[in-house]
Amino acid sequence: MLKSGPRFDCLDGAVLTVEFTSTAGHSFFDAYFPDGTNIGYGRQQIDRRNARVVLPVQAKARIAAPYRAAFDYHCKLSMPADPITPAMRAECAF
Repeated sequence: MLKSGPRFDCLDGAVLTVEFTSTAGHSFFDAYFPDGTNIGYGRQQIDRRNARVVLPVQAKARIAAPYRAAFDYHCKLSMPADPITPAMRAECAF
Protein backbone atom coordinates (compact mmCIF):
# COMPACT_ATOMS: atom_id res chain seq x y z
CA MET A 1 0.00 0.00 0.00
CA LEU A 2 1.22 3.46 -0.85
CA LYS A 3 0.85 6.53 1.31
CA SER A 4 2.03 8.85 -1.46
CA GLY A 5 3.21 8.57 -5.02
CA PRO A 6 4.49 7.11 -7.04
CA ARG A 7 6.14 10.18 -8.51
CA PHE A 8 7.82 9.65 -11.87
CA ASP A 9 10.47 11.91 -13.42
CA CYS A 10 12.65 11.60 -16.49
CA LEU A 11 16.12 13.11 -16.02
CA ASP A 12 18.09 14.26 -19.05
CA GLY A 13 15.59 12.47 -21.28
CA ALA A 14 17.08 9.11 -20.30
CA VAL A 15 16.89 8.24 -16.59
CA LEU A 16 13.52 7.26 -15.13
CA THR A 17 13.18 8.04 -11.42
CA VAL A 18 10.41 6.76 -9.18
CA GLU A 19 9.67 8.00 -5.65
CA PHE A 20 6.98 6.74 -3.31
CA THR A 21 6.12 6.43 0.37
CA SER A 22 4.61 3.27 1.85
CA THR A 23 1.77 3.39 4.35
CA ALA A 24 4.37 2.44 6.99
CA GLY A 25 6.05 5.78 6.27
CA HIS A 26 9.13 4.46 4.45
CA SER A 27 10.08 6.55 1.43
CA PHE A 28 12.00 5.14 -1.50
CA PHE A 29 13.82 6.49 -4.54
CA ASP A 30 14.81 4.36 -7.55
CA ALA A 31 16.60 5.41 -10.74
CA TYR A 32 16.38 3.22 -13.85
CA PHE A 33 19.01 3.71 -16.55
CA PRO A 34 18.82 2.92 -20.29
CA ASP A 35 21.65 0.40 -19.93
CA GLY A 36 19.42 -1.74 -17.70
CA THR A 37 20.97 -0.89 -14.34
CA ASN A 38 19.14 0.71 -11.46
CA ILE A 39 20.00 2.15 -8.06
CA GLY A 40 17.70 2.67 -5.11
CA TYR A 41 17.88 4.53 -1.84
CA GLY A 42 15.69 5.32 1.10
CA ARG A 43 14.39 8.88 0.81
CA GLN A 44 16.51 10.04 3.76
CA GLN A 45 19.62 9.32 1.64
CA ILE A 46 18.68 11.60 -1.24
CA ASP A 47 17.99 15.30 -1.47
CA ARG A 48 16.59 17.76 -3.99
CA ARG A 49 18.28 21.09 -4.50
CA ASN A 50 17.62 23.58 -7.27
CA ALA A 51 15.38 21.04 -9.06
CA ARG A 52 18.22 18.48 -9.08
CA VAL A 53 18.38 15.09 -7.40
CA VAL A 54 21.33 14.85 -5.01
CA LEU A 55 22.59 11.30 -4.33
CA PRO A 56 25.29 10.02 -1.97
CA VAL A 57 28.67 10.44 -3.68
CA GLN A 58 29.21 6.68 -3.38
CA ALA A 59 26.45 6.21 -5.99
CA LYS A 60 28.48 7.98 -8.68
CA ALA A 61 30.74 4.96 -9.24
CA ARG A 62 27.64 2.76 -9.71
CA ILE A 63 26.21 4.99 -12.45
CA ALA A 64 27.45 4.64 -16.04
CA ALA A 65 29.51 7.66 -17.12
CA PRO A 66 26.96 9.03 -19.65
CA TYR A 67 24.34 9.43 -16.88
CA ARG A 68 26.45 10.77 -13.98
CA ALA A 69 25.87 14.42 -14.90
CA ALA A 70 22.11 13.99 -14.40
CA PHE A 71 22.72 14.08 -10.63
CA ASP A 72 24.53 16.10 -8.00
CA TYR A 73 26.23 14.36 -5.10
CA HIS A 74 26.49 14.90 -1.33
CA CYS A 75 29.06 13.74 1.24
CA LYS A 76 26.88 13.41 4.33
CA LEU A 77 26.75 9.58 4.54
CA SER A 78 30.21 8.15 5.12
CA MET A 79 29.75 4.61 6.43
CA PRO A 80 32.41 2.02 7.34
CA ALA A 81 31.20 -0.35 4.61
CA ASP A 82 30.93 2.45 2.04
CA PRO A 83 33.40 5.21 3.03
CA ILE A 84 33.92 8.53 1.29
CA THR A 85 37.50 8.93 0.11
CA PRO A 86 39.23 12.33 0.11
CA ALA A 87 39.14 12.32 -3.72
CA MET A 88 35.36 11.86 -3.68
CA ARG A 89 34.84 14.90 -1.41
CA ALA A 90 35.90 17.23 -4.23
CA GLU A 91 32.83 16.12 -6.20
CA CYS A 92 30.28 16.89 -3.47
CA ALA A 93 27.75 19.71 -3.57
CA PHE A 94 27.64 19.62 0.25
